[in-house]
Amino acid sequence: MKHEPKISTSEIVYVGLVFILFDVISVGLAAVGFGFILVIISSLSTFYLRMKGVSLIPDLIAKVFEATPIGILPMFTIGWIATVIVDRSGLQEIATAAVQKTSAGTGPKPAVK
Repeated sequence: MKHEPKISTSEIVYVGLVFILFDVISVGLAAVGFGFILVIISSLSTFYLRMKGVSLIPDLIAKVFEATPIGILPMFTIGWIATVIVDRSGLQEIATAAVQKTSAGTGPKPAVK
């Protein structure tokens, strides 16, 4: 079965440009003290990824780093790139299949001494 990415190439380009814009805006907003607006932007991006059905783990990791004092890094864009890599590589399906196989009891049996 061939892996079909859930994010199209045009979405990668356009949403990537939006996230670059968000990163530029976030530096200015954080400097002025309006960082709460970043929470709204962050929740909208999470909602978009949830609607697309892609893995949220890379995006959530990037948002944790965005909340740390390393705020000068473009974490929205880094999270988007990581999400696209996971979507294009098919790692999400491999991990889901491994978890389902293990939870079904068909995985490797533990060694009993």
